[in-house]
This record gives sequence, structure tokens and C-alpha cells, in this order.
Amino acid sequence: MRSLIGIPRRLFRLTERAFVLIFLLLYGFSLAAFSRQTEFSWPAFWVCYLGALGSYVYWLRCLPAMTRGELLGLLGTGLGLRLLFLFQDPLLSADLYRCIWEGLVTVGGKNPYLLPPAHPALVDLRPAWHHLINHPDYPAIYPPLTTLFNALVAAIRPTPFFYKSCLGFCDLLLTLVIGLRLKARARSRRYLLLYFLHPLAIIEIWGSGHHEALVMLAALIALHAQERCQPWLAVSGLVAAVFSKYFFLVLLREFSGRRLLPALVLGGFLLFLPFYANGRGLFFSLCAYLEHWDFNAGLYRLGTYLFTNHFHLRLVLAGAYLVFWLYINSRPLSLADRDRRALSLLAGLLLVSPTVHPWYGLWLLPLLVFAPSPALLGFVSLLPLSYIVLENYQRSGVWQENYLVTFIIYLPLLAVLGNSLACRLRQLAGTGG
Repeated sequence: MRSLIGIPRRLFRLTERAFVLIFLLLYGFSLAAFSRQTEFSWPAFWVCYLGALGSYVYWLRCLPAMTRGELLGLLGTGLGLRLLFLFQDPLLSADLYRCIWEGLVTVGGKNPYLLPPAHPALVDLRPAWHHLINHPDYPAIYPPLTTLFNALVAAIRPTPFFYKSCLGFCDLLLTLVIGLRLKARARSRRYLLLYFLHPLAIIEIWGSGHHEALVMLAALIALHAQERCQPWLAVSGLVAAVFSKYFFLVLLREFSGRRLLPALVLGGFLLFLPFYANGRGLFFSLCAYLEHWDFNAGLYRLGTYLFTNHFHLRLVLAGAYLVFWLYINSRPLSLADRDRRALSLLAGLLLVSPTVHPWYGLWLLPLLVFAPSPALLGFVSLLPLSYIVLENYQRSGVWQENYLVTFIIYLPLLAVLGNSLACRLRQLAGTGG
């Protein structure tokens, strides 16, 4: 009887291993095929990205029963695909060229916050790929720590390969910090795969060279240090995160201590000091971004049908987020809730933001390892669908979003929001009864 029962079990186990191997090959083939594209092709992107994403979802199902050998094999696959994208030119975004350019300008003794790439005073600094820089009439928008990082890279070797290598190193360090946090919480390191194998992290960091790896490395170090009662490291990490991406100020209440505000003020002063020029221009591009730019927006897109003045709409959404921020931070804070609260604050920010690029999903992905949410993981995974706009833009030069795609991307978030609201109303009705 044991053999009769054992055989199906063994066969089932072998079948499951075969499916893991099949999906491993599908995942690798999909991302490898995409990395070999010399020109953006929407059908290729659709097939490759969704093939990799389907494999990723299958692995999540297999995580609890995964063996050590399978874990090492999948980690090796993730590393191999990262290296594959490292050697490819960015296809989905040209931000990398702007970052290297601003580093060159800084190293050349000029101020990137005052002089845009098209400025005639910078003609002598222009490399062969200068024409690839996006928004050449706008000066630097990134916070000062990012600009100094760009300058350091440019001073050593101003090439896309080296820039992506540095960000890739940050990505690997981020993976290490995630592993340390999992160990500190006595959780299996198999859950590293939730971040390490997600195609968004591979494509956006190792393929396109976005500096979200630097931002999230600083943020995760800060959160880990706060939990380990290392206040100086926690404050330093938060300062680094904020001055790599201003929006991470929303995590301010996740930290405590008298050193916090003085450290932020002093850190901002020291980091901005090399670029200060009578206060002019430091936030010119940031203000233009906040006031005028929009792409792949959630609630903002819905609000445009109700508000004729879009600036007023932005103010209304900012006010709504402030109320949300105060509500979230008014609730008692525990160690177990810290990641979930940070995740809620960042997800809420993306929901009201007029501009949500696909790589913004990397703000959430490392935190999802510690505070799993199928809806948020679905949202992060669907964000690259917004790249559909590139197909028509490259063909006709017209930037026209597909709002049906935007609705599909935000559907997981809207579903959770609606369900939470319905549950809350039922609770209130029950209390009233």
C-alpha cells in the first residue's frame, strides 16, 4: 500500500520539478529574447515580459516547498539574466544618458541644476550620445545625492555599461540587505526570490539603469537599522533615501529620535552646497514635473474628467494624500507593522501621483518581501504595460496613452481600495446597529 501511495507522490513530485524546469527555461528564454532586441517591438515585449511574469507567478506558488538546490539554481538564473541585460543598451528609457550627462557636467565644474543639456555653454562636454538625452531644455531634476553619485560614476568611467554596473552592485547589496532582514525575522531566504526574480527589477535596473536600486538600498538599510536599534545608521539611511528621491520624505514618521530632523536639515545643506547659486534653479525642473507632467496616472486620470483646472486637481489630490498620511501615522506603530505602513504610504503616493513610471514599482517590490500583498504585487507587475505608448510614439512621434491599459494596471489597487471601503462601511453599519 505504501508503494501504491508513494508512487503517485513521487510522480507528482517529479512532475512538479519538471514544471519548475520548464518555467525556468521559459523565464530565461523570455528575458534573454527581450534583451537581444535592437529596436523596441511591442509584440516582442508582450510575449517576453508576460512569459517571464507567468514563470515568476508559478515560482511564487512553489516557494514553500522549494529545495535548497532549486533556490540556488533560481538565484543563479536571476544573476545570469542580470548580467545579460548589463551588456545591452537601454531600450525602454533614456534616463541613463541624462544621469551620465549630469555627472559629466558636475565633474566639468558646471552646475547641472542651472544649465540644461541644450545650453551652448556645455557644447565642449557633449559626448557622441548627447542626442539621446531626454528633455534637453530642462536642467537637472534629481536630488543632490543622486547627482553626486552620477558625478562619481562619470569621473571614473562615463559609459552606460559602467553606470549600470554600479547600479547593479547596489541591486546586489539590496538583495543582501533583504536576506539579512529575512534572517533577523527567522524567515526562509527563499522569499528573496520575490524580489530577485521579478522581471521588473532586472529590466529597470540592469537594463535601463534606473537609480531606484540606490534609493531602495538606502531605505531598506534605514528600516533594518531602526529595527536593530542603530539610530545613526537609520538616520543616515533615511537622509540618503530622501536626497536620492524626495518622495521618501513620506517615510519620516517610520523613524524616531531627536537626531532625525537636524540630520535631514544638515544633510540637505551639505549635499546641496556644491550646487547652490543664490537659490536659483535648484528646483526648477522638479516644480515643472510636479505642476505639468503626467503619465500613467491613477486617481489623477479619473479626476481630469471632473476638474477643468488640472493644477487645482493636483492640489486636491495632495490634500487627500496628506489626510491619508495623517490617518496612517495616527495608528499605533509596532515592529510588525513597520513595513506594511511604509508600503501603504508609498502605494498611496503612487495612487494619487500624476506621473507613475514603470520603475516606480521598485519602491514597493523590496517591501513586498516582508509585507506580502497580492494586489500590490499585481500592480507592480502590470506597470510595464504602460510602455505600450512607446510603440505609437516611435512610429508616429505622437505620445498618446491608452487609458484602457491604465485602467488594467490600476485595477488591483482599485479592487483592494473598494473592498477595504466596503468592509469599513459594513463595520460602521454593524456598530450603528
